[in-house]
Amino acid sequence: MSLDKLRMAEHSQHGVSVIVPTLQRGDFLADCLRDLAAQTHERLEVVIVDQSDSVPPQVAEALKLLGDRASHYRVNFRGLPSARNFGWQFAKHERLIFVDDDVRIPPDFVTRHLDALSTPGVGIVAGGFDEPKRGHDAGPNTGRFFRHTCDPHRGFAATGRFEVDHAQGCNFATFKSVLQRVG
Repeated sequence: MSLDKLRMAEHSQHGVSVIVPTLQRGDFLADCLRDLAAQTHERLEVVIVDQSDSVPPQVAEALKLLGDRASHYRVNFRGLPSARNFGWQFAKHERLIFVDDDVRIPPDFVTRHLDALSTPGVGIVAGGFDEPKRGHDAGPNTGRFFRHTCDPHRGFAATGRFEVDHAQGCNFATFKSVLQRVG
């Protein structure tokens, strides 16, 4: 059995809730939802926390691809932290993945997050990204604050395992039980 098939079999018993906050970005959200519908991980729930004024047709079509695996909440508040907190409280599964509405993700995205999250002692896993206008954000201090200025440094282009002080934006995975302990 190939390593990929072995990983998928190992994680297949775990349900995962993917939380997607969004605000007025229908084109991006539709692409993200289509990518989530194509995930190889089968026990998947997608929780969309929609702060938009309306649901564009392309989002309605993408939601159809997810069928009963999607919960679409239209809310009347604004703010990414509030949307994330709202979303995980309605999630069905213990394992949570938070994604921004403008990410494009490969079909094994959920499986890869589960791989990293299954490492003993790990409670939160952040995924990497590069923004075109910022270029590569490499450096040895992933998720750190510069000591003298307190400016955050993402450093997500760095590779390896790091303890971090913060995770700005992007995608990350954790457990409900971790969030319940913090909140």
